[in-house]
Amino acid sequence: MKTAFYFLILCVCSLLACSTKNNELNEINQPQENVLTGLFSTPPEELLPADYIHWVENPEHGLVCSNTIDNYTYTAFYKPLDYVVLKDLDSASANTMNFKKQLGEYSGLQYYTLTIERSDDGTEELLRYDLNSTEDYFARIEYYSFKVQHDVILLEGEDTLTCRMSHFERAYGLQSKAKIILGFEKRKGDVSKIAETTNSDKTLVFYDRIFGAGIVKLRIDKSILNSIPKLKLG
Repeated sequence: MKTAFYFLILCVCSLLACSTKNNELNEINQPQENVLTGLFSTPPEELLPADYIHWVENPEHGLVCSNTIDNYTYTAFYKPLDYVVLKDLDSASANTMNFKKQLGEYSGLQYYTLTIERSDDGTEELLRYDLNSTEDYFARIEYYSFKVQHDVILLEGEDTLTCRMSHFERAYGLQSKAKIILGFEKRKGDVSKIAETTNSDKTLVFYDRIFGAGIVKLRIDKSILNSIPKLKLG
């Protein structure tokens, strides 16, 4: 009687084990939900101005990349030339004539915005953080206003591109971040006014002299650059 009972228990345990294993195999074989659908969805070929701006600014599309080092987050936002021109114009009234006119003023460079912020959500103005004197505060303002462009380069393939322009946007104590607009020279031989350079990754390299992070690298893959839709003007 005991033998039959133990045999019954053994059969039940075997059935449960098989059921569990089958469930595990089913879970493995089930298609997994892609949480990065914005990165892997097929981008549109053309977009009207307002939609184009929205697409470029959406971080899911990969033109924004970040790197956190210690207590600071460094973010590079690559801005296609068409986007830069649209932001300077009223996108609602942008047309071929005024767009091409404005394009000539920006076509000599390629543009980024570099943002530095504390990763602990501090509310103190970034440039006032961890200072010993007021003189140090004004020295930081001077650095980001006039000298920071000498500590940043752009790598494309085998080319090292220098920063030709920088503009520091002051926060005036309203937020714990610093934002610098950067303009880099184009690669040798790239004389196109509209087409973006898309045959190499773009890596922004920043040497942080102020907050101690050292060399910070922020890379945007060429596959992302090639996915940027064309601008369609009305």
